[in-house]
Amino acid sequence: MTIRKELLCFVSVLFVAAVMAQTVWAKKDDAIVLKYSRWSPASSGPAKVDAKWADLVRERSQGRLKIKCYFDGSLSKMKENYRAAQTGIADISYYTIGTNPGLTELNRVFSLPFMGPKNVDVASAAYTELLTKFEELRSEFKGMVVFKPRMMPPFQAHFTKRDIRVPADMKGLKVIADTVWNIPLQNIGSAPVKLMVGDWYMSLERNLVEGHIVHYPAIYIYKTLDLLKHHTHFGEGGAVVTSDILLINARKWKRIPKDLQKILVDSLDYRNAEQTKGDIHMINAAIKYGKEKGHTFNEVTEEEIELWKEAVQPVHQKWIEDNAGRGPSQVIYDKAHELIDKYNNLM
Repeated sequence: MTIRKELLCFVSVLFVAAVMAQTVWAKKDDAIVLKYSRWSPASSGPAKVDAKWADLVRERSQGRLKIKCYFDGSLSKMKENYRAAQTGIADISYYTIGTNPGLTELNRVFSLPFMGPKNVDVASAAYTELLTKFEELRSEFKGMVVFKPRMMPPFQAHFTKRDIRVPADMKGLKVIADTVWNIPLQNIGSAPVKLMVGDWYMSLERNLVEGHIVHYPAIYIYKTLDLLKHHTHFGEGGAVVTSDILLINARKWKRIPKDLQKILVDSLDYRNAEQTKGDIHMINAAIKYGKEKGHTFNEVTEEEIELWKEAVQPVHQKWIEDNAGRGPSQVIYDKAHELIDKYNNLM
């Protein structure tokens, strides 16, 4: 009986040890999987970059951290991405500032036209630093974490029938533009028109509208470049830049080990650089295509830029007044300009 009891005890110890070994092994091998929502088609250049970014994170973490990409809006649609990250439907969401009016109004300070960054790198650096200085900006992403914002391609102006250099040249034109342009365009006698992407080509082709304030990749991808043959360039910084960011669910972020958090944050340098490289390639391809088709390209002078700045000043003042209840809008606005000047001199 003694031998039998000892044998049973020994077997029990082996069983417990085996279970514990399996548990430790499972914990070691189980990967943390982050669901990433982006509305871009999987075949698009930006989506392909994000797929490579996911591969990079998996490689650097040795498989311990994985990003599962949901493209084509298959996890959440464009206007749902903010709430998707906030509620945990997505662990990471691709988001463009201004997609949901009323949610990130203070962060739209860098989307005001003619803020003055000389290029997208300046705007990205200035906005990133601004985020660190104002809790009011970060609090607009309640329940989420934002790292390393990146500015999208700069907006230029494109027209179907004539060259435009100064605001007065646009008098009488109907132009596709975001709502931020409503006041300045109306003040100069132009009619701003807000259209969905699917309506761009038909509206331009039928002369329902005669211009578009947008970045080159958009008109190149959606073929409206064939109709917009007169381009107004406001320098590398464009007329306006808008930030795209990755929103990370805060609860999920806290459950990621510190070493994996660092890998994820560090990997964004690669992602952002590749996305910007793709933007530059697309801009150059669009301009090359336009030149081959005989388009005209008008580089505005500094004196002409001042006329545009004067035309949009009411928009800036309205933004300050409208957002005073959300936070120190005037202070944020002044600091944004200060940081833009700082990085214009550094870059």
